[in-house]
Amino acid sequence: MKIVLVTGPSGAGKDTLLRIAREYFRADKQVCFSRRYITRIPDENEGNYFIGQDAFTLLRDNNFFVSHWQAHGNCYGIARTELSTLPRGSVSIVSISRGSIADFENSFEEVITLCLTVRKDILRKRLQARGREDERAIEQRL
Repeated sequence: MKIVLVTGPSGAGKDTLLRIAREYFRADKQVCFSRRYITRIPDENEGNYFIGQDAFTLLRDNNFFVSHWQAHGNCYGIARTELSTLPRGSVSIVSISRGSIADFENSFEEVITLCLTVRKDILRKRLQARGREDERAIEQRL
């Protein structure tokens, strides 16, 4: 199995890229898209599992995640079972934090990392349009 990691700052376009890739590969049973467990309700571009903080902590403490991280007051994780049950020869595409790359490289033989970037002025506009954070929080991200 190959793992393709998609990373980059919030607002760089990861979820849009993943949505387009899901459509492109929808008939290909060898390409899988891993879903994250997150402690915030996902927006319309995300296909994640929402769970409460207590449930997340329980899963994390019981080694459920191959990798987990915190970002901007939320917790994120990728389930081990989702990746370990994939058929031989498949490709799993996973959206993660840049800080979690080593977790995957230490757990899987074939890992490719794509890091999306975007100009700061465009990123600011995208974060503002999303409306999740105030201007101060956006400036801290930038």
